[in-house]
Amino acid sequence: MNYTNFYPCNELKPYISHFWMAEWDAFAGYKNDVYYVTASSQAEMVFGFEGDDLLFSALQGQTKKPNQFCDSNIYKMFGVSLYSYAIPYLFHIPALDLNDQFISTNTLFSKNGDELNEMLLSKTNFLDRIQILSNFFLENLKNQRFGDPMVLNAAVQIKNSNNNVNVKNLAKNYCLSQKQFERRFKVGTGFNPKLYARIIRFEKLMKNHATFKNFTQAAYSTGYYDQSHLIRDFKDFTGYDPYQFIEICGY
Repeated sequence: MNYTNFYPCNELKPYISHFWMAEWDAFAGYKNDVYYVTASSQAEMVFGFEGDDLLFSALQGQTKKPNQFCDSNIYKMFGVSLYSYAIPYLFHIPALDLNDQFISTNTLFSKNGDELNEMLLSKTNFLDRIQILSNFFLENLKNQRFGDPMVLNAAVQIKNSNNNVNVKNLAKNYCLSQKQFERRFKVGTGFNPKLYARIIRFEKLMKNHATFKNFTQAAYSTGYYDQSHLIRDFKDFTGYDPYQFIEICGY
């Protein structure tokens, strides 16, 4: 499999993690027939192709649970990973509405979804497709009215905290009660703050897994109380214990 990613322009960096493309060699007799999703603090717009045909286009909302979607003919996938708190800014709906959802772009954007798919199909180059999606997002940002700067700032603070944020104190920083803060945070990200922090910690573990000698070191280095807590999150967020997951994914 060939995998490529590309970072967004400066104007989109607060909302988009990266664009990506995965491609399998059809002539080698191998193709991907499963699109597997672990728990994620990010949402993704995903486009699956067979040759010049678009098999599906959908938005996978942020999720606290693993899932998988099957199609027997996927040879190429193109997508963009979005921070969940960007959903109100880019799609003009609460992030909470997309929790654990897999929604076609046609359903989500109606006529605009059809037009977006047609534009992406008209291009085969990775950078051209990135430009099309970037223009789509930039246009949506001009008309946004649902974004909550408090939620965006708080989510970034949690991401950068190494799991040391006290929710009660964080709420006070924004002159809100804990209940008010948690309500706004959940609407804007799809998660309550504690669950969001757990998933962020798990994602840091996954990103840095190759640097750890064993799971005990991984647990302490990423802020887990002990190895058993790490294994619990692994099971909750992937459906497998770490050893099974490594075997399946070939890490």
